[in-house]
Amino acid sequence: MTNDNTPAPAWWCLDCQFSGGAASLCRAADGAHTFERLVRAYLRDDGDERHRAIDCVTEMVAAAPGAAAGFLVVACAQCTSMEDLCVLAAGPLEDLLEAHGTLVIPHLEKVAKIDPRFRLMLSGTWGQNRIDPAVWARLVAAVAPGPVIDADGRTPAAGMEARIAKPHEVAALFAKTPVDGRKH
Repeated sequence: MTNDNTPAPAWWCLDCQFSGGAASLCRAADGAHTFERLVRAYLRDDGDERHRAIDCVTEMVAAAPGAAAGFLVVACAQCTSMEDLCVLAAGPLEDLLEAHGTLVIPHLEKVAKIDPRFRLMLSGTWGQNRIDPAVWARLVAAVAPGPVIDADGRTPAAGMEARIAKPHEVAALFAKTPVDGRKH
């Protein structure tokens, strides 16, 4: 798993399987995986493409955890607001941690060490009662440096009131170039 948009090559979502990849949200014209269009559809589209993107990401989380972790890194880098981060944290991130936490937590920890925006997203997950306790403990440690979304007791940032991101800090996070090097 890397931050280079290269998920597990053997995985194809149902949309790609049945459309032959022609109308794919997660593949380029040459068949290579690319998450930029998928992220845009997932976070910005209001219509059919958003529904297709949700289906694709849901399938990816279930069948290709490495690809899903890569998607989340790319998606976090393309977020332009706290709302975007929360959509990812409360959806595919929670589902990925619940289903494949022990497999993906090492990669998520590495990204969290170098990307405060990613740490912020991780801090918005819920699911302590659904996520493996060892994975949850590592998630708590990964978000501990802050910033965190809130100190809600259902999140790995429970009790971290001093690390809650202030509005000017959030604005600065979204103004900075993310780890993947793209400007917003």
